[in-house]
Amino acid sequence: MVKIEDFEKILVNIVTPESVAAIVVEPIQGEGGFNVPQKGFLEYLRRLTNEYGMLLITDEIQSGIGRTGKFFAIENWDIEPDIVCLAKSLAAGLPLSAVIAKKEITDSLPGGCIGGTYVGNPVACRAALEVINIIEEEHLLDRALKIGERLKERFLKMKNKYPLIGEIRGMGAMIAIELVKDRKTKEPATQETAQVVQECLKNGVFVPTAGINKNLLRMLVSLEITDEQLYEALDILG
Repeated sequence: MVKIEDFEKILVNIVTPESVAAIVVEPIQGEGGFNVPQKGFLEYLRRLTNEYGMLLITDEIQSGIGRTGKFFAIENWDIEPDIVCLAKSLAAGLPLSAVIAKKEITDSLPGGCIGGTYVGNPVACRAALEVINIIEEEHLLDRALKIGERLKERFLKMKNKYPLIGEIRGMGAMIAIELVKDRKTKEPATQETAQVVQECLKNGVFVPTAGINKNLLRMLVSLEITDEQLYEALDILG
């Protein structure tokens, strides 16, 4: 793991910072293991990109659209990126992605350079507008925080019961539990994680994994889930 204080040294020694166009970062890692960045890291990246004239691009494809209790996960750090990438929850399952950029960036692009066969699908775009309306009307950002509280509360109880559970991490309704063979060595319990997933499937609950060792159970439940449905799934899990 690269320490904050070493990142700039590596950047300067390996490449010329002025030749780097942008730094792309997930505010909270998704497939990488639901890792929340250490304190000051994202602020540091913003300062670094400003200093060297780079763009800061946040990948919100998994963490965005209300998952963390904010519409964009980066809002939890009060940082303004130059470009934000969105997809997945944006259109509630319909295939749609979006790139949001500052005006000076989009205005600098030559006409016709952005396009594609499926760009601007009207049905998917209409679905995305409805998603945004529902999030606002039903106060789903607040709901994400409540879901997160319920998940953490249950997972902490499970951790006291099962030595297999290591770290519990995430933010809002974007929560994962790490399964380890030993809490001190943190040896990944990859096989055991796969067994848990299979047992959950047999009982009607799909729990995807995450992390480079596939030893994390990640929770990305719908923000429309009821407490009854949530607790039913958690009862099956633990």
